[in-house]
Amino acid sequence: MKTPVQTIPDQLVSRASGALARRTSRRGFLARTTMASSALVAAPADFVLKPNSAAQALCRCQGQYCNCGSMCCGGYTEFCCTMIGENKCPPGTLLGGWWKADGTSYCGAPGASTPRYYMDCNTPCGNCSCGSSGVCRGSCTGDKCECALGNCNNRKSGCTHFRYGQCNQDVACIGPIMCRVVTCQAPWTLDRTCGTSSATDQRTATHHRACLIEANPFGALDHVDETGRGFLVRGWAHDPELSSPAKVDITVDGEVVTTLAADQGRPDVAAATPAPENVGFSTYLNLTPGYHRVCAVVRNADGESVQVGCRQVVTGRPYGRVEVLRPAPGGVLVRGWAIDPGRNAPPRIHIWIDGKRRAVAPATVRRNRIAAIYGFSPTIGFHVKVRVPPGEHRVSVWAVNDDGRPHRRLKATKITLP
Repeated sequence: MKTPVQTIPDQLVSRASGALARRTSRRGFLARTTMASSALVAAPADFVLKPNSAAQALCRCQGQYCNCGSMCCGGYTEFCCTMIGENKCPPGTLLGGWWKADGTSYCGAPGASTPRYYMDCNTPCGNCSCGSSGVCRGSCTGDKCECALGNCNNRKSGCTHFRYGQCNQDVACIGPIMCRVVTCQAPWTLDRTCGTSSATDQRTATHHRACLIEANPFGALDHVDETGRGFLVRGWAHDPELSSPAKVDITVDGEVVTTLAADQGRPDVAAATPAPENVGFSTYLNLTPGYHRVCAVVRNADGESVQVGCRQVVTGRPYGRVEVLRPAPGGVLVRGWAIDPGRNAPPRIHIWIDGKRRAVAPATVRRNRIAAIYGFSPTIGFHVKVRVPPGEHRVSVWAVNDDGRPHRRLKATKITLP
């Protein structure tokens, strides 16, 4: 026995086609006849009984048939918290850029100048190429363009091939946008790869999900940078539910090494977030040579710990400064100093020009004042002249170890010799 097949009365198709034919060209008439037939097959009740056109009744959005007014048919990407339950980039993605909307009701009072920031989480490209666009295709990376979680009531995911470009600028090629992160905090205070070049799209000011409500406390770990005194740890934290400054535990490889009060002045944070001015913290850490994970953890009003940021750092690398890098007769003059904290001896200086190593020099020039500041022997300076032909050249200066520890690039620049 054959399965019954639902049929559509010919007069309905003829009536729909005739109505369309009166408002369109012959070519448009043929296209609209096909759309009318599709709408009747997939959504006959909506098309026949309601005063909608075929295009309003049904649309194929990101590979799914959805009501044409559904969120999946819009031009924007779904929020990450809808997809993974947290307002952060999913594992394996990276920030490709950000934009803002001013005067939203979600960051400060309605009409206030405090902006709301939207950050795109793009997929990596792997071995896929980008060409001149800087964004590879999802068909190459395996990322599927679809309604998020397969639901027409969610915005799309993996479909938009675009990049604002303020974050992770060292990554030249990235994939489509997987989802969006939203915050009242300036992106450059949350991720140090993000720049401050601004973009605005007020059309996103009303985009919201219940999962976007920000948790307390909040903050950021801005820097963990090596200096002559050790590693400088700097950041900020605020808990609106506390009347006193937030307490911040600094951990190294999961162990608490010190506890700080977030009470230092941070006018930059007050200008960019709902937090007050005195929310900053800073300290110096002495770390053993090797790789370490440094984190800032804030205790909230209930005594629970909330991690506001982490940094992976490497200790034992040389450090120093290139004080002079300029054209000289017949070549380039390089002068500066370098210290190897792993041993009381200077590192070797490598000078690379246009991708080739052109000189190796020991740091044997006496620099008494600099050495006294950092507590090392005075022979830490270098003064090198490298012969280079006229023209524009790329020059980089490295302090290099001999025992397998990481090296450090002291300077990289372009220079033109007349």
